[in-house]
Amino acid sequence: QRQRLSVWTALLERGQQVMSNEDGAVLLDVDTHKLDRQLRGAVDASLAPPVLATIAPGLTLSMGSLREAVSNMHFVEYLVPPPPSDLACVESSPTSLLITWNCEVRRDDPPTFIVQQMAFREGCKEDEWAEVYKGPGRSFAPTGLQEQMSYRFRVCAINTSGKGGWSAPQVF
Repeated sequence: QRQRLSVWTALLERGQQVMSNEDGAVLLDVDTHKLDRQLRGAVDASLAPPVLATIAPGLTLSMGSLREAVSNMHFVEYLVPPPPSDLACVESSPTSLLITWNCEVRRDDPPTFIVQQMAFREGCKEDEWAEVYKGPGRSFAPTGLQEQMSYRFRVCAINTSGKGGWSAPQVF
């Protein structure tokens, strides 16, 4: 019973994490798969299910209703890409750069990358970012830059599940 209770408690904690996700996306990971297998094992192992102790205010569960709930569970995976990392300038001339980045991607849902740039100066506002590239590549060469001027760049990735976060801005 202690094992069953700890498995169910872990499932409730995972549910709270999902509910607090600001995008409302259900993130299904390896731990959830393991938890689901453990929970199914706990349900199958109970022959005469006793009523579990109250886990949360107003919530009392029996293994009988739990068995039905688990059998009706359907998980859908919605994974937006993580923010790109390692934004770097690998080549430069007085008026152009070659910028590269890395991003973990899913093979079945390749992302499109968006690069934004802004002239670097004190007091820059968020709405001053300008989109300068949108495509599948992991590098971009902005041209027409002014000599002796620094620019800020950031990158994000978008797939069918949505838009990921922005990389940390870099000044080149």
